Amino acid sequence: MEEQLTTTLSFRVNEFMKQEVKAKDDPPEFCLRAIQKALDEDREK
Repeated sequence: MEEQLTTTLSFRVNEFMKQEVKAKDDPPEFCLRAIQKALDEDREK
């Protein structure tokens, strides 16, 4: 079961990154997956 998302996180990106993310079918889900992947990889170190 997926944990309920109850908080927000803000960070700065450049304009190119913003447009690339916004072009995705589901930008919030894309960001969540990218962050989770980076956290998992960092945990494996």
